[in-house]
Amino acid sequence: MYDVIGIGSCFVDYFFEVDSKTLKKFNLKPEDDFLFKDIEITPKEIFDKLPYFAKSPGGISLNTIAVLGSLNANVSYYGVVGNDKEGKYFIDNID
Repeated sequence: MYDVIGIGSCFVDYFFEVDSKTLKKFNLKPEDDFLFKDIEITPKEIFDKLPYFAKSPGGISLNTIAVLGSLNANVSYYGVVGNDKEGKYFIDNID
């Protein structure tokens, strides 16, 4: 029997290192959380112009389950993974 079961969307989270000049160029602040449709930059521009320094399997439900598991809760996770390069990365790197 599980203590907690997470059900959610599977994502690959990307982490970028940027300086204040880059943030200013895109009219962003370090604490900003945004949707691409709300700003004047596309995901392609982000990936073309900013080198990422890390990526990991993620998503709110999965991240919560990972933390609970690290606290010795007996956890499980259910989600749908795409049949593409990001889905393969997700499956290959989920712990």
